[in-house]
Amino acid sequence: MSDEADVVFFRIPLCGKCKQVATNLADVEKLHPEIRVNVYTLPDHINLAWRYGLLTVPALIIRGSHSGA
Repeated sequence: MSDEADVVFFRIPLCGKCKQVATNLADVEKLHPEIRVNVYTLPDHINLAWRYGLLTVPALIIRGSHSGA
């Protein structure tokens, strides 16, 4: 298992909650550069969303692990 954590974020451009989460994830990226945040916009990445089994947005998926203190 990797020491890096990945956050996969699915959003819709006009979603207010999605914009709030995106702002918070940008802060996380600045504070913790070891965490990679991947942002996908729907419907552009609908096939990827189906592979993850998403039913609603915003959606966050955390992959990997982070053992930092």
